[in-house]
Amino acid sequence: MTPLLNLLNNVNLNNPNTSLNVTVDPQNGEAVFNSPNFGLITSAKAARFIQLVARIDF
Repeated sequence: MTPLLNLLNNVNLNNPNTSLNVTVDPQNGEAVFNSPNFGLITSAKAARFIQLVARIDF
């Protein structure tokens, strides 16, 4: 019955990185997007800290 206890154990991820740095290339005037972590999820929320278990014997 141990696998059943882990049924709802999932990871709660934080929001993706939304900071976007845009600069203009002075030579040709094109936009340069310099944000290597844009759109990446780099962290997770805290894990659960309590687990309830019940056992009923007949």
